[in-house]
Amino acid sequence: NDTLVFFNYRADRMRQLSACMGGLQNLEGTNIALPRGLRIYTMTQYKKEFPFPILFPPVTHKNVLAEWLSVKGVKQFHCAETEKYAHVTVFSNGGREEPFADEERDLVPSPKVATYDLEPANELQRKMFFVFQVIEKITRAEHPFIMCNFAAPDMVGHTGEFGPAVIACEATDTAIGRIFEACKKHGYVLLVTSDHGNAEKMIAEDGGKHTAHTCNKVPFTCSSNKHAFKKMPPTNADGTPRDAALRDVAPTVLFLLGLPAPPEMDGANLLEATDNN
Repeated sequence: NDTLVFFNYRADRMRQLSACMGGLQNLEGTNIALPRGLRIYTMTQYKKEFPFPILFPPVTHKNVLAEWLSVKGVKQFHCAETEKYAHVTVFSNGGREEPFADEERDLVPSPKVATYDLEPANELQRKMFFVFQVIEKITRAEHPFIMCNFAAPDMVGHTGEFGPAVIACEATDTAIGRIFEACKKHGYVLLVTSDHGNAEKMIAEDGGKHTAHTCNKVPFTCSSNKHAFKKMPPTNADGTPRDAALRDVAPTVLFLLGLPAPPEMDGANLLEATDNN
């Protein structure tokens, strides 16, 4: 008759363990005897099918970027490796598991290693092969919006190992460079950003390993050889300037696609065209 509370607010990381403790699945190679009468509560909804009471029920997000593109009939392609697949699907789609209409997805298996610093340099380069799938989509020009995630800098950054982190960043830089050249060739605008820092700080103040995210500001870059843009600094409701934020990314994407932002988006477009195209 014990009570077990899963306080993790991110659903993707606790599904397997909560399912195991709830008797919904067994962990491979284990023989765990669960307590009788165990009551399980989860901080958020880990999976729709789970029977556990939820402390904070899910909030429905309307007209997130992928949904709005679907409403407007824009084909889109989302790609990432297993480790970050949720970021370009469930997370970016407002908690929705299923793809929207005209949304295509591609999942690339992450390397099967205990920690990501154990992956040799050639393996880091090899796992970027999904870049060629992205380039293929760019070449075909069938998807006006293409989203991909590079897991290496974050996952290797969490190990605190400086050398492997350098390799991860170099491999990612090479991969983005290939996408950049494809975008130039086929008329796509390339946007590069992140939701937090990590690999740029590998040594802590005490000289030890730094393995956590950082609070450093992240870049948001725009590259195009067909159009010229200038920055549009965002402002608050009272007209005072503010820092750009993640909420501004989707409105900027919609601006580049020539689409209006839905009323649910309270961010701002960060670009202004200067070439009248």
